Amino acid sequence: GETLQLPTNVTDEALVDLRRTVPGLAGAEDQKLAWLLRANANQLRALSLAAEEESGVVAVQKRQGLWMDPEDNWFTRNVSRFGKGFDMEQLGKDRAKLTSKFDRLSPNYEAWTLGNRSVVEDWVAKMMHDAEQHGVLTARSHVLDVACGAGLMGHTLRMVGYGGMLSGVDISPGMVDQAHGRRCYDVLWAQDVREGVEAETGSADVVLCTGAMELLNVTTALTEFRRLLSSTGELWITFQLRDAAQKDSTAHQHVQGMEMSDIERELCEHGFNVRSVETCASAFFTPSPAQDGSLLPVPYAFLRCVRTC
Repeated sequence: GETLQLPTNVTDEALVDLRRTVPGLAGAEDQKLAWLLRANANQLRALSLAAEEESGVVAVQKRQGLWMDPEDNWFTRNVSRFGKGFDMEQLGKDRAKLTSKFDRLSPNYEAWTLGNRSVVEDWVAKMMHDAEQHGVLTARSHVLDVACGAGLMGHTLRMVGYGGMLSGVDISPGMVDQAHGRRCYDVLWAQDVREGVEAETGSADVVLCTGAMELLNVTTALTEFRRLLSSTGELWITFQLRDAAQKDSTAHQHVQGMEMSDIERELCEHGFNVRSVETCASAFFTPSPAQDGSLLPVPYAFLRCVRTC
């Protein structure tokens, strides 16, 4: 499986360096240390490491050429030209163009999420801790990461202790290649998830879908998620929130949020009970259409749901 290999760019020398620099990690398995060395600043924050451990990991990343500076990266250096955005309404009508768009973004997607100050990783880490505490996930569980992108959420799950089967699917072969390089998924494949997911009914203990619902058909996606989940499975899902009194910060991209009442209604109508809800006024930031280098907050709702009978 992929989890027996070191992530791309992580060397044996880097592992030795980390063990020497952070004695508390000296006894950890190579795979765990390698995932830490590939973690970006958003992910490291989500792990809530001891201060000396985090600083040690960062020091080794810098020495080994693995560090990505949150303040100086591809996103921050190009933020002004990003403000024009892209028309998701038009891209969504052409699978080839949509796939190509994300393929081109894939080599820089990690910098994109780092520069836009994503906190989605924090929620995923929290969900994993809660699931472990309540026995929702075990070493025999299966998590299916839908619209997995470059694999950041699966990578985060592994670092906070998930040891079961992890599958990921995304429309973009480029994104799937990036996720493969993290060596944290057992199975990865490219597929247009807007038309369903090629996985067995009831095969997932958790379906994870972050940062994608605003680009998917809600009815199609939720119907498929319910099909994929086991009878006791959980759906961990995010939605972009909309405030009726304000214009969506992504409106220039034809990306619209949903009001909380509509989110809860859709989930109920498609066979889900909401067990927990968290909202964040700035789950990440998107470049302003003014193209002046400023960023606009994107509000999100984070929901943990179970299937109704």
